[in-house]
Amino acid sequence: MRAIQQHMHDVNLLNVIAWVDGTDAANEGVWLTEGGDPLPYRGFTGRNPDGGEQENCIGVNPRAVLDIVCTESGLVSLSICELI
Repeated sequence: MRAIQQHMHDVNLLNVIAWVDGTDAANEGVWLTEGGDPLPYRGFTGRNPDGGEQENCIGVNPRAVLDIVCTESGLVSLSICELI
């Protein structure tokens, strides 16, 4: 996450929230990858996750890792994908 945050800072994406793989939509508080595997990262910023059942995806910006709304009409303006 720190590398993603640093890159976002370096390319001046300061007011962007990017969605990264992770959701607790199926079971509140149990974070899984989109493939259903346990999520290896738990470094949320501050009081996050704090959105309850309304914010079920993980977002990152240069300053924070937080739970965000998952829908297209939510806060997400960029997605980060990993090619395997």
